[in-house]
Amino acid sequence: RIISHPMDLSTMRAKIDAGDYETLNDYKEDFKLMCENAMTYNLPDTIYYKGAQKLLAAGQKMMSKVCILMHKRNFP
Repeated sequence: RIISHPMDLSTMRAKIDAGDYETLNDYKEDFKLMCENAMTYNLPDTIYYKGAQKLLAAGQKMMSKVCILMHKRNFP
């Protein structure tokens, strides 16, 4: 009832294996959804909320670097 669109790393892995991600942005959206769900479900003073915040920031930073490298190499 609290989380209307659940997402987790196992589901993301299954989507990778099935070829369900057409773009890096699709993957990034699921990653962001997973972290935001954790922050919605957990109170801000918990380790789970804080961990999700850190994971989101680190993941977005890493994916931005990947996007820059892909752009430099002329990937679609």
